Amino acid sequence: MERNETCIGVDGAKAGWIAVSWANGQLEHRVYGSALSLVAAHRQAQVIAVDIPIGLPDSDGRRADNEARRFVGGKRASSIFSSPVRAILDAKSQPEASRRHKEIDGRGFGAQSFAILPKIREWDELLQSDRHARTVVREVHPEVSFSALNGGRGKGLVFKKKSREGAAIRAELLSTEFGSENIERLVRSAAGRLASVDDVLDALYHQIVQETLAVLESDQHRANRDLSTIMIAKNLERIGDHCTNIAEDIVYVQSGRIIRHRHAV
Repeated sequence: MERNETCIGVDGAKAGWIAVSWANGQLEHRVYGSALSLVAAHRQAQVIAVDIPIGLPDSDGRRADNEARRFVGGKRASSIFSSPVRAILDAKSQPEASRRHKEIDGRGFGAQSFAILPKIREWDELLQSDRHARTVVREVHPEVSFSALNGGRGKGLVFKKKSREGAAIRAELLSTEFGSENIERLVRSAAGRLASVDDVLDALYHQIVQETLAVLESDQHRANRDLSTIMIAKNLERIGDHCTNIAEDIVYVQSGRIIRHRHAV
């Protein structure tokens, strides 16, 4: 697929927000202290894809959250938190947020969700006040995206993204699009100082998703070809994995030696 320099993938980071894009023939990143400064720096972007709830309800849960959980499936479905109602965005503590949430629609509000409440509020306030931001900012979820790249509905990744195995499989999936050298270079340059490895990989995948959508909108025939190529490559990878598993089972049956998963780390 031809790279689109106007698609920006964004994820929360230690120092604010990390934005990943394709520029000058390679992957580049930059960390911004605020959503406002990020959007201002990318006024020419066609899409800014960010892992944050957008379009908060006044009450009840969002259908999008439920659909995302069903798509991911398995244990990783729980990684998709329920979006808060807008009325609690100014809560000062988790107990206050949970109490007010229950008063509105009967649901509590957990500690993990409260931890990202300031980031949710930051984007909500920006989108409420900036018409341009509303035209380019789109919500994405990394677990949904990686599930899609891993084969589709119900193919959520088993390993958590902060584990060694989880980071490895996510980098491998992304390498089918950008090449392993580009992924390794990006992670080395960005991770550790201002963003973690999983922040970098999530932001990068957000970019891929939006590039694909841009192609779908501009050239339906080309998009079909590109998507088919991705799926063919993924299926070939799975054939190799199955062959490896069969070989490992044969070794175990013949000798009793367990060699499975040595390559995973």
